[in-house]
Amino acid sequence: MIIVGGENVHGADVEAVLRSHPAITDAAAIGIPATGLREVLGEMIRAYLVSSEGETVLPDLKRHCHKCLPSYAIPHEWVVVDKLPRNASGKISGKELFESGPLINP
Repeated sequence: MIIVGGENVHGADVEAVLRSHPAITDAAAIGIPATGLREVLGEMIRAYLVSSEGETVLPDLKRHCHKCLPSYAIPHEWVVVDKLPRNASGKISGKELFESGPLINP
């Protein structure tokens, strides 16, 4: 559960919308501490994406999310990766994502 500005957001719901876009082959959404002016939100959503189109998909994907998700559930940060880290049981490793590299498009 991710809490954004007092609203509960299920990461799986965000991931389902992200994966419903035809250019997205895999996705993960995690909560990260809000910083700066967004600190009042408590947490923000960071989306990790595996895309057949790379970064060029982001404008269209953001429009897709605005159509399908409430405003508080739209990711605040977007990271395009080659693949998502998984643990031995095949689940996405949220810890590795949280500690991962630079943002592509905040």
